[in-house]
Amino acid sequence: MFAFVDNDIALKFAQCDLMDELPLVLEESPEGYFIAPHARFQLGWKSPERGIERCGNKESYDRLMRFIEWATVMPSVDNLDRLEALSNIPGIDSGEALLFASMCEHPDAVLLTGDKRALQALQKYGGNLPEVLDMVTGSVVNFETALLLALNKIGYPILKQKLLGNPRPDGVLRLVLGESMTEQLLQDGLCSYTRHLSEFLAFKDRLPPELQ
Repeated sequence: MFAFVDNDIALKFAQCDLMDELPLVLEESPEGYFIAPHARFQLGWKSPERGIERCGNKESYDRLMRFIEWATVMPSVDNLDRLEALSNIPGIDSGEALLFASMCEHPDAVLLTGDKRALQALQKYGGNLPEVLDMVTGSVVNFETALLLALNKIGYPILKQKLLGNPRPDGVLRLVLGESMTEQLLQDGLCSYTRHLSEFLAFKDRLPPELQ
């Protein structure tokens, strides 16, 4: 199994100190973690000050840099017509288009992405590219489902501390985190934000029934 990782979810994993938990989330160590060709530069590899500001603190930035140092730049896409067609879909940027196109050439891969907008665009326009839609369906781990899978593996107390340690939580985390947060409220909140994308989700047997 190969894991294609987009910038957004790599950043969020680093902020939540979940990089080391990835093999647990995926239930195996992938043969390789692949990132887009420009990911290192976009995430601040050569601009530490910019990268630290984006991550929220130096600890998160250091975790992110360790990940991108040993991750592999994804191979070139063979089918350039498919890549161009994906790039022309509204809501899918060049990075996500490359990830989707690469998935079609690696049938045993999973896609780790934090870009719901791109998935929604594929959901809407994917009928024009049935081979892409077919390959991505059932092969996605987004941020919410990654947290649900981590919850099953490391338990609520540990996951809660990791989430509370995020220096710059995204909108979803800001809504589910708080003094009143319980394991059930966290699970319900995460499910509610990804239910509309359930057709794409991988590892459904380990997700709550409402996402299966």
